[in-house]
Amino acid sequence: MTFSFSVPFVGNHSSMVIGSKGKCLKSLQQEFGVYISAMKADHKKNLQVPYFLIEGDERSVLFAALKVHSLLSLSMGRSEKELKAKNEKLTQDNEEMIELLTDMDVSPQRWANMVGGNGVEVDYGR
Repeated sequence: MTFSFSVPFVGNHSSMVIGSKGKCLKSLQQEFGVYISAMKADHKKNLQVPYFLIEGDERSVLFAALKVHSLLSLSMGRSEKELKAKNEKLTQDNEEMIELLTDMDVSPQRWANMVGGNGVEVDYGR
């Protein structure tokens, strides 16, 4: 009897599971003796996001699902780390710009005009 299990994913995190030219997916299928396919969202089955469908014997499917979850979590963690680093850089750039403008004694209205934001309100918390 074939057992199946769905592992949902979002964004481009599926690429971590699929791998280059499907190498990772094929390796997982071979390692666990299961069949894994990437499926589109299926609203009729109440699966609102894309998912991996894993089929095989129950034990193998559940172990494969754990590995797929692990790979997806790794991808999401890396993505979050990259976004955090970008956000920190933007925050630093903004703080440097505020400091520069403060040193130049540029008023919020003048700054809005300089960046082309007619009617833009700039509040520096002062």
